[in-house]
Amino acid sequence: MEAAAIFNRDIEEVRSLLNQKENINVLDQERRTPLHAAAYIGDVAILELLILSGEGRHRGNDAEFCSDTDTSGR
Repeated sequence: MEAAAIFNRDIEEVRSLLNQKENINVLDQERRTPLHAAAYIGDVAILELLILSGEGRHRGNDAEFCSDTDTSGR
């Protein structure tokens, strides 16, 4: 998925990429998934769209944490 769509907060482009079955598990140059990037910029609408798409649910960051496995209490 093109990181620019997320950092530009272009929800329509993100929706279009999801509809095209764009790979959501790719990492940007900072090694973030699209879900991590959306969380980083605090875009709740894009976060909801990515989460509801069901894509990337079990993809961790470089520390191998994801919402289903991080039990650190953070």
